Amino acid sequence: MVELAFVRGNDYKTSPATVKRFHLLLLVGMVSAGALNGVAQNTTSPSVPSKMVSPADSSQSKPFSQWDYLTGDWGGTRTHLSNEGIDFNLTYSADVWGNVKGGIKQEAVYSGLLEFSNKIDFEKLVGWQGATFYSRWFWLSGQNPSADLTGNFFAINNLSGYNTVRNYELWYQQNFFDDKLSIRVGQLAADSEFVTSSYASAFMNGTFGWPTALSSNIPNGGPAYPSGGPGIRVAVKPIECVTIMSAVLQGNVFPQNVNKHGFDWELSYDQGLLSLNEVQWRHQNWLPGDVKAGVWGESGSFVNFSSPTATNSGNYGAYLIADQMLYRPGAADTKQGLGAFVRLAIQPEDRNYIGRYVDGGLNYLGLIPGRDMDTLGLAVACGEVTSGARAQLISQGGSGPPNETLIEATYAAQVTNWLILEPDVQVILNPGGATTSSSVVILGARAVINF
Repeated sequence: MVELAFVRGNDYKTSPATVKRFHLLLLVGMVSAGALNGVAQNTTSPSVPSKMVSPADSSQSKPFSQWDYLTGDWGGTRTHLSNEGIDFNLTYSADVWGNVKGGIKQEAVYSGLLEFSNKIDFEKLVGWQGATFYSRWFWLSGQNPSADLTGNFFAINNLSGYNTVRNYELWYQQNFFDDKLSIRVGQLAADSEFVTSSYASAFMNGTFGWPTALSSNIPNGGPAYPSGGPGIRVAVKPIECVTIMSAVLQGNVFPQNVNKHGFDWELSYDQGLLSLNEVQWRHQNWLPGDVKAGVWGESGSFVNFSSPTATNSGNYGAYLIADQMLYRPGAADTKQGLGAFVRLAIQPEDRNYIGRYVDGGLNYLGLIPGRDMDTLGLAVACGEVTSGARAQLISQGGSGPPNETLIEATYAAQVTNWLILEPDVQVILNPGGATTSSSVVILGARAVINF
């Protein structure tokens, strides 16, 4: 039986207390947005899922409206700790999604993510050159709009997950030879370093992070948001513009409602080991850009669509990614301007749900005068269901479309250094073969507060 990467919607039910907390935080964000609209903005572009990166200057001598964090600099303690090599970050992201056409039902749901991370630079702290410790923890709450509202396989948002407190990353990294060699070991998140696109990260749909080409084909989505896995990663930088990375991780991280807190570890060939290998080339030939090429393999057992009683040993695929700035209105060191991305992936037809996959898009940082850190984006993704998976969907009563196509438009407004508001609209064509609806239109909004 084909299993999608998300769990059933009733696994995401949330207590009334959690909903009240969400409403309170969202209200604080909205009121702050109205009061502080137009103030000075951050100098660092957003990232996903939290889309909030802390600026270096944390002086609490600035007015409240220009603080870098909602809670300020703690009387200078925060800056002092950072200078000593100890950084903390606490971010809350809240989504509201409403299905206005097609899918399973026309309702609204919310998803929430409270994220805590800390980083220790041992070189700053004790003089231990090249040594870093990092951990990242999630408290997930709310519902999954794809599972509850639309029945599609391109996860509508990149926040949803089983409601729990979970460790995502917990690793130690050691760099050697002036950072030309890096070894990272511990609980790793494959989507933090592999198959990533800097321009794709501006979008909310989960496929623009860890693409559905992998999440739908690796058991339980693989070691990517919201579940990491134990493993080791080695990165080599033979020349300044080239990085070669390889990693081996636990491939099957178990269902989220089984591996509730992130520590169900089982590194074995039969259970499934995931190998990721990627070459990255950064260039400045015209305007800044990246080209990445990679292959992956998983050692577990996979469905054989041609023979229901048999299985395939192992799985694999390949991908290609390009990020390119197309237009830069200012100086050479500015990040403002128009950028584009494209990602291609291909997997074998006989053992995968998605065979061929492509996504791409455009986004513009600082398009509106005076809104230098706002991002406007438009992106498209298309995943082709393999012939075997399509036949199985039809036998189970689905309509069996040849592909699912997603169109997303988003606008991330950096209201203050610690607050982002982002409206979003997504149109989904042929949603997953799970319904008779030919298209879905869903509207969403996100508030991100950095404490």
